[in-house]
Amino acid sequence: MTNLNTILRIARAGNPARAMRVFDESGLAGGLDDPKALTLKGRLLKDLARLAEGDEQQALYGQALEAYLAAFALEATTYALINAATIAFEAGRLDQSKALAQQVLDMLEANPSEGETPYWREATRAEALLLLSKVADAQASLKKAIALQPLAHEDQAATIRQCARIIELQRGDALWLDDCRPPASLHFSGMIGLDHEDPELLNRIATLIENAQPGYAYGALAAGADILIAEEAVRHGAELNVVLPQSPTAFRSLSVEPYGAHWGARFDALIDKAMMVDVVGEHLELGLRAYTSRIELASLTAMGRCQRNAEILSSAALSVTIAAPGEPERELVSQWIAAGGQLERIEAPRVGPGAQVSAHDTPLPLVAIAQVNGCDQQVIEALAQERGLNLRHDRESALVSGQPREMLGFLRSCLAKFENCRAGLLMSVMDAEGLDPHLRARLSLLSRIDGLAQVMTDEHSALASKALEPGLRIEETGEITSLEGPISLWMVQFPDGD
Repeated sequence: MTNLNTILRIARAGNPARAMRVFDESGLAGGLDDPKALTLKGRLLKDLARLAEGDEQQALYGQALEAYLAAFALEATTYALINAATIAFEAGRLDQSKALAQQVLDMLEANPSEGETPYWREATRAEALLLLSKVADAQASLKKAIALQPLAHEDQAATIRQCARIIELQRGDALWLDDCRPPASLHFSGMIGLDHEDPELLNRIATLIENAQPGYAYGALAAGADILIAEEAVRHGAELNVVLPQSPTAFRSLSVEPYGAHWGARFDALIDKAMMVDVVGEHLELGLRAYTSRIELASLTAMGRCQRNAEILSSAALSVTIAAPGEPERELVSQWIAAGGQLERIEAPRVGPGAQVSAHDTPLPLVAIAQVNGCDQQVIEALAQERGLNLRHDRESALVSGQPREMLGFLRSCLAKFENCRAGLLMSVMDAEGLDPHLRARLSLLSRIDGLAQVMTDEHSALASKALEPGLRIEETGEITSLEGPISLWMVQFPDGD
């Protein structure tokens, strides 16, 4: 039987219709005696209702309400009841919504330990109060919930999204929610050659971090800008997440040690403090070959992690870079700006050598490859040609390769034209004309994942896609087994209407 969490992950990826289909096919729809199955059914029906209109929407809201009330009848929890109250409100059943919200408050008053955690107990109270239009009391309860568990950022984000929707339908003012949002996510980058003791530079970094108060920081740890920004973010309590193009030892020898003996110890200290050290492209050739392209893939991955974390937490994403006066932005930073991302640029004189590209480096680019099934071959050929992509036919599949951004546009068009389209996607440093056999085998597995109108990929390719097109929805949906070991399985979902 399909795991409930698997279905929930599909729903979170922005595909409630597919999640509902998997739910029905799994046999869970008949679980009338299972409160967890019923609350999941209610959540899926609610998601579908929000996408529908008119009579269809009302019917779906009614079914979602029935599912949550049935779950409450089996297991009397405020979780099922507050969801029923909010669905009744969204459906326009205001009297029923107020009655259920008051029942939630009565349960919390009668049983002070009700709720999964202290946070959820107060957050549930806040949502019920908001449904009763007691805004000031709701605000006080939500702030109390956050004070009880200040680091429960994902839970806080879920509450804020729910409250924001209620306030929108009430046509109220949601500005007070901004004070309750989780902290910002920070992406950092910049030049290597700078004066690390320049008081003006250090003061500007400290002021920026003090004002932004990031809770999370993402980037590499090359000598110079990376390390200076990361140190200041950590000093202010940010969780450090490091993304490298190769192992820490190899990266240290190439991008840290050559620029001054003091950088090595600072790199080591930050690695020790990092919550995560992610090495991108471990399957790629060792040594210096195509190092600049590997750095590009790692940078995109770090950006994608930052953007996705901010999206999950319903908070801000900020990029900070240090550059010399008059120098243009690096391409990846320009992409961040073009996508509407917030950028803070600090300028400082360039001092000493910048990052050095090895003489052994070859012009291998970052390439996207996709295997597409379930589409008319002639149409696929025209779409690929339109975007300058390479196309090869492989039995009933189309094998496409080329520039990553163009690949995403191509896949978006395929999904829009063919409801039976299934595609596997990978991004890696390689020769687009000679695909690595291991990547080719991985791609074949991804393209055969059961489901329609979907793009499946691995973690780093999903995060790079997110960086290139921040509007994409990406979600981990499980893992698959390969000869190389387990592969994290991710779904890429394009925005509605594209």
